[in-house]
Amino acid sequence: MQGYYEHFHYLNDFLGGDVPNEEVSVELFRNYIGYMLNDQGLKPTTVNVRIRTNRAFLRHCYQEGRNEIPIHEKFKPIKTPEDEIQSFTSAEIKALLNQIDDSRFVGFRDKVMIYVLLDTMVRISELLNMRRSNVDLKYSNV
Repeated sequence: MQGYYEHFHYLNDFLGGDVPNEEVSVELFRNYIGYMLNDQGLKPTTVNVRIRTNRAFLRHCYQEGRNEIPIHEKFKPIKTPEDEIQSFTSAEIKALLNQIDDSRFVGFRDKVMIYVLLDTMVRISELLNMRRSNVDLKYSNV
């Protein structure tokens, strides 16, 4: 809910205060998008978060009969390029693993953690929260 209030506040700042219901239009929101991108220099992903919360509010207003026109259907989040995830090369992984002294417990632990991360694609937070009680080796298919 806090995000909705915050994003509505940004819109309200752009509008300079309350606007009569009759003045709420698709053009108003297209201008708001341009303002965020060009005047404020916000990243498209930030603009899209704000647009999505405003569209949800407008959808609610339409469903409750407060708006006669489904404005939320007339403007969409802007297209953004997909983030390219950079991964380690095989050589970089080998170089990383070669730096670990696995003759000591901490080195062996670190190497096992790296192998688990690479083999399972589990998130680091999930790996760190894993406990012995979470693993059932008796009924494992391994």
